[in-house]
Amino acid sequence: MRNIHTGLTKAGLSDIQVTTANSMAILQDSFPPSSAIFNVSFSTSFMKPLLDYLHSVGSFLMINAYPYLAYTVDPTRVPLDYALFQAQQPVDDPITGLEYTSLFDAQLDALYFAMEAMGHSELKVVVSESGWPTKGGQGESGATVENAQTYNNNLAARVIKDAGTPHRPNLPVDVYIFSLFNENMKPGAESERNWGVFNVDGTPIYNLDFGGGNASISPTSAPSPITPPVNLTADNSRRTWCIAKPGVSNASLSAGVNWACGQGKANCTLIQDGEPCYQPNTFQNHASYAYNSYFHDNGGNAASCDFNGTAVMTNTDPSYGSCLFPPSLLSSQKNNGNSSSTACQHSLFHWSLQFIPIATALMLRPS
Repeated sequence: MRNIHTGLTKAGLSDIQVTTANSMAILQDSFPPSSAIFNVSFSTSFMKPLLDYLHSVGSFLMINAYPYLAYTVDPTRVPLDYALFQAQQPVDDPITGLEYTSLFDAQLDALYFAMEAMGHSELKVVVSESGWPTKGGQGESGATVENAQTYNNNLAARVIKDAGTPHRPNLPVDVYIFSLFNENMKPGAESERNWGVFNVDGTPIYNLDFGGGNASISPTSAPSPITPPVNLTADNSRRTWCIAKPGVSNASLSAGVNWACGQGKANCTLIQDGEPCYQPNTFQNHASYAYNSYFHDNGGNAASCDFNGTAVMTNTDPSYGSCLFPPSLLSSQKNNGNSSSTACQHSLFHWSLQFIPIATALMLRPS
């Protein structure tokens, strides 16, 4: 962060704020919120220097807040309605007397109290990620379309009201919803692949309301269908793949594969020995899969299908047998870098284009 801020300052862009996202795991105790403290194993070595630095550059702390995870870990003690902004009875902080009608607010206040205990009552918290999955596996019964719709609509309605938390009532909360698209190639639990508002082909899973209207939707109600935007249509005529260009030398293809699977961070698992796309074991086949994986992860942007002239786009599905090449949907402005990824991998602070549109919508506040 120091290096980034220094570089921005030298470029005359010191007004750009630098920060990093953290998970709720930075807290050792989070309830009651007023007793929250940072994890003692790194509170002095990491959190205090981080908060001091954020203060020195006039920035803010970012947190990935997921009430869904707290509910999943302990559903007997964390009521579902409390996690979904629908609590019938508030939860009281026995020390301050503050009342919480949502776990989301309790999580934010826990952070504020923990920062205050470390001498930083001036810092703001921005929620870098929050959302709810639409599908889960064993032990993930709360991951449903209805619950995801309820959570995200209620979250949007909460943000639009410019409301603060019980402890910081006059400080509105900025939130980035995760995620715009499902991530069908992501490893891990079933829920990890199903946080999106849209399927990977651009079709909507449920209606997300940014108007602040009827956001309190019952978890048992059927989701309302919506018409997908033009740039997210599932029109097969725009389904595109990136493959190795015929006639290219094996040496050139090998260099392309090495870059895509290495520096390009493409998901090349399926072309490993024993995996569905390993056979036929040819440079042409492996390069095609690696190129398409990189192309797909970069939103089907035409500029990402080049590889020094060894790649070409096609409208013919190169999938075969159990080896599936994920398609991309070309935007009408495919070279502008704004296409949305449908299978991006994300980390604590990997700002993938797939959730910028929703994040932007939530950041727009009524005048």
